[in-house]
Amino acid sequence: ACRRNKTKEIAAMARARKRDAIACQNQRSTQRGMNAVDTSSQLRSLDAGVKLCARKFNEAKALADKLDEEVKARCDELLGLEREASALHEMLEGSNDDAKRILDLTAEIERTNESSERILLYRHQLNYIHHRVRKNSVVWDSHISEMSQTLSSLK
Repeated sequence: ACRRNKTKEIAAMARARKRDAIACQNQRSTQRGMNAVDTSSQLRSLDAGVKLCARKFNEAKALADKLDEEVKARCDELLGLEREASALHEMLEGSNDDAKRILDLTAEIERTNESSERILLYRHQLNYIHHRVRKNSVVWDSHISEMSQTLSSLK
């Protein structure tokens, strides 16, 4: 869209230059044809020159205003991008409130996971010991029963 506007501006400037060149040629041709001093033709020529300069000034001023608006819009856009970049930079560094909160929550999650892993390991160890105790109790019960049978057979 910006390039389209620039090409339109360039075309408008070319038309204005052509118009100015024609007006200048007309002005020169009328001046060459004058032998005697004719004040009315001099006034017309002077008036045409003033109007030509005024038109050039107005076109240049309009172009400068457009460019000024474009510069202001781009400056506003740049400020917005700089603010966004600084916010992202603060987030990455961890220096803003949200980043600090995220770091705190991450540390708390890590501590909770470690605690859960320790509890699960302890539970697994207890289950293993319980299994061994049950197995050993069966073995010991059978051993004691054999010994008691042996003792009773000895008597």
